[in-house]
Amino acid sequence: MKKYILIVSVFLLAGLLNAQSFNPTTKWPYVYKNFQSGTIYFNDKQTLELQVNIHLLKSVLHYVNQDMIYHADTSNPIDSIIINKVKYVYMDNQLVEVIGEKKNNKLVLLKTGDFDVLFTTTGAYGTAAHTSAVNDLASYEIGGISNMNHRQLVLEKEDGKLLPVKTSMYFIIDDKPVLATKKGLKDILNADKFKQLEVYAKENKIKWKKTGDLEKILLFFE
Repeated sequence: MKKYILIVSVFLLAGLLNAQSFNPTTKWPYVYKNFQSGTIYFNDKQTLELQVNIHLLKSVLHYVNQDMIYHADTSNPIDSIIINKVKYVYMDNQLVEVIGEKKNNKLVLLKTGDFDVLFTTTGAYGTAAHTSAVNDLASYEIGGISNMNHRQLVLEKEDGKLLPVKTSMYFIIDDKPVLATKKGLKDILNADKFKQLEVYAKENKIKWKKTGDLEKILLFFE
């Protein structure tokens, strides 16, 4: 009996994990498996509710209206976007996920599709060679680029090639984005301030590859 219960539990767990897992494809190059209810907060204090997703080509906002996908108009400056209780802000015209925030400084995560990997073939002697599709993404039928029909994309989302996702962590310090590394901060701080940071990092045993420790760096700038 116990063995039977264990087997059923394993299958249920496997089913749950499979339901939660999501791998973007070239036909569905988005952060989320489906378009989600999102709230857009504009700088002028207006808000807007839309069904949204984040396209992985340039990490930009798309929304659905009457079964067609559109690029979000950013002519009215956007302060932030909330999707599934996750906050996003713009950094150099790309949406980034806010991991930590202290006053006006942030630790953020940028996700983009690694399209170069898809368009790279192995040449002579193992060297990498890029195909012509690098310069013509439309020829590769990238969802949300060459095809903006939401219903059709939903039907075809599993048909594309798996899309690897690149992630990078950044600090936004006084509205200036910089890679979330010791070297990145050294590039924007004066010598005295950087020495203070080194002391702070040593005292707090900061490990520069741990997200939790990177969040502690924000406290240094308070």
